[in-house]
Amino acid sequence: MLYGLIGASGSGKTTLATMVADTMGIQFVETSITKSAAKHGFAAGGSLDLHDRLTLQHHLLEDFVKLIGRCERPAILDRTPIDMIAYLLCEFGMHSHKSVSDADLVKVEKYVECCLDVTSTNFDHVFFVNQLDFYEVKETRPAVNPAYTLHTETVMRGALARLEGEVNMSVIENTDINIRVEHVTSIIEDRLNKLGAERKAAMLN
Repeated sequence: MLYGLIGASGSGKTTLATMVADTMGIQFVETSITKSAAKHGFAAGGSLDLHDRLTLQHHLLEDFVKLIGRCERPAILDRTPIDMIAYLLCEFGMHSHKSVSDADLVKVEKYVECCLDVTSTNFDHVFFVNQLDFYEVKETRPAVNPAYTLHTETVMRGALARLEGEVNMSVIENTDINIRVEHVTSIIEDRLNKLGAERKAAMLN
């Protein structure tokens, strides 16, 4: 199965996923939004109108589905479709209906449902990673904007809550990288052992 990390930009998802993969000897799958967007002629962190943002998000999800379709299992990813829900919804506000067509608004709803479905179908456990105590500015990241960070985190938590009972989930509040690695590693090990025991029992029956 797949194990995914979600969280706002700069929360340490890639670093954590890489270290967990190295510790456990499982595959790490990097999901570069920047590279995927550039392939389709977009700047992921650029200023896009809502129609173009929606178009880009569909490309990103399609690329993501192709990526997980060819990766080995078990694997850990530094992003999930839950993140993509936030990337899209945080661009929409109270008066967005004045900027896009009714058809686009319907597409937004369908996009969110599709993201939830891809997550519940492919991921065994999703970890929400809290923001670090500092924000490292990078060209590929949004500018420093605490309100936007809070917005994306809140939307991600809300989207993840909609999958309660369908996907295993937990929140990583500690910012110490070693504690984070131990937390994620122990949960994945327990899940893999449980799944292995279930497969063995099924074969015996």
